[in-house]
Amino acid sequence: MDELIYYIISAIGGTVAGLIYYLGRKTKDPVAAKVISILTEQFLDEKMFTIERVSELSGLPREVVERVIVDLEKTGAVMRTGKGYSLVDPLVFLTPRDYSRALRLTKSDNIIYGGYQLFYVASPIVVLILSLVMIIPVTIFVLTVFNFEPVISMLNNITGGKIDPMLFSLLIVGIGIIAFDLIDNIVKAFNRSRYMVVVGFQSGLLYDLHPADELSGRVTRGEIERIDVDMNIIHKLNNWFGSTPAGDVRVWVRGKDKPIVFRSMPYPRELFLVLRSIQLGSLQWRKKYARELALWRGRVYPFFPTERGRGRGR
Repeated sequence: MDELIYYIISAIGGTVAGLIYYLGRKTKDPVAAKVISILTEQFLDEKMFTIERVSELSGLPREVVERVIVDLEKTGAVMRTGKGYSLVDPLVFLTPRDYSRALRLTKSDNIIYGGYQLFYVASPIVVLILSLVMIIPVTIFVLTVFNFEPVISMLNNITGGKIDPMLFSLLIVGIGIIAFDLIDNIVKAFNRSRYMVVVGFQSGLLYDLHPADELSGRVTRGEIERIDVDMNIIHKLNNWFGSTPAGDVRVWVRGKDKPIVFRSMPYPRELFLVLRSIQLGSLQWRKKYARELALWRGRVYPFFPTERGRGRGR
């Protein structure tokens, strides 16, 4: 009983410590927020900016601005160019190589969305494997806590009685977490940089038809008739517990009965808004929420509006 109390207290203590650390990381960096405000207000549609220019506009020392820009570069919020830096649109989730390729293929158009079809997100097999990898270790741990004899005997047989069953069950949970992360990364790596989807303000919707494609699929602004977002139960579960919301985006083209379906697109509602905006020829919403999106993309917390009239949903 004393050991059980010890493990419970240790688990609670670890959870509280992790929560405190997480909340500590969520504190806002006012300097980074100021730099992002300058970037989104002055350079949202510009091709290039320099550290010296941002320092001049913000009134911050050059070395301070440089530190913030380097941090933003690591998060993908800005990209280094030949003559300085470029602000990457907050809804562009492409690798630097694919972003450069998209700029080349769109003739340096203003790319307002870029991502990959994340097929693995809605795959029942992948979801089942990842679920079992986490559920089985946790179940073993819970049954060990309650001294379920068959499980205790199984653990003792595996270790030869040399390791305490409670400690071994915790080890199994740790292995499960590592295995979950490993499988998730492998699946993501297999899917990464395949089937790219890009939206440019002038060039419209461009997409890959096969992994080695060069954005040969294209829907111009005037051809878009209707857009819809579809999320199945697996998408909804992923959006609740996963790191990246995803959903199917359907685009109807004038003169065609069946829609083009983009499977498991990251941030599907935002893609819907982007496509709707280029359909109407207006990007006012993008400029309105650019600062909040950039704060989130640059991992500058907290992600909520700090100025009156710039909040979400207003």
